[in-house]
Amino acid sequence: MVAGLRPGGFNRSSACYQPGINNVPLYCSPSSFTSDSLTNNELGWKTQWFGHRLQWNGAIYQEDWNNVQVNLSIRACSAMSLRHERADLRVRVSRHRLIAVITSG
Repeated sequence: MVAGLRPGGFNRSSACYQPGINNVPLYCSPSSFTSDSLTNNELGWKTQWFGHRLQWNGAIYQEDWNNVQVNLSIRACSAMSLRHERADLRVRVSRHRLIAVITSG
């Protein structure tokens, strides 16, 4: 298991963009953001069978990412970059490799 985090911080500016219905903004950038954290769990194996003629290697991963920080850049203003918090993420991956020696020699 591996765990890590990025510290929170402040955006350079805070404003509202894209007026919607009744001039209510569709998006307002936050003035600050909290830290995010990542926990990665991994289980892996390497096996050989039938006198080293069959090999099965694999791994299973699960990553839990909380308070994901996303960088947003606005093309019209190259100096404007915001960091925004999004939802929590969970990633599950299973990887396998099967190698077989079919003929001798």
